[in-house]
Amino acid sequence: MTTIYFITHPEIVPDPTIPISMWDYSEHGVTRWQSILRKLWIKDIEIIYTSPESRAVKAAQMMADSLGYTLHVLNDLGPINRISTGVLPLEDFSACALTFWDKPNDSCRGWETAQNAQARAVKAVQTILQESHSLHHIAAISHEDVVNLIVCHFQ
Repeated sequence: MTTIYFITHPEIVPDPTIPISMWDYSEHGVTRWQSILRKLWIKDIEIIYTSPESRAVKAAQMMADSLGYTLHVLNDLGPINRISTGVLPLEDFSACALTFWDKPNDSCRGWETAQNAQARAVKAVQTILQESHSLHHIAAISHEDVVNLIVCHFQ
């Protein structure tokens, strides 16, 4: 039986004064990630897939380095496409997030819809299973919303 461990990258510190791609992990996020890397089940991982987004790649690379593996970047594990708005004030972000989850076929201000994001994320799972069909323990490093969409689909 194959087990895919879906793991979100560490918590970040949002900073609207710098590009989103340059946001770094919070202290809590770093502590959490170091704790995950010490878990016994990590040693069972046979292959690591990651979102192409820099925070996910950085976390996945730490895992890969600890196991002596190379990464497999999978675009379909990427974050929800919100490039149309960039960083929004919290109130506006919250409104778009509510639209994303409450109206999965609707886009808020040009964001990727939940329906499209979920289809992409499920495609990523199918790709992982096809490419790694003979393996038993797979890690997939992605983003909280993407992992939630995958879980929702399979529940």
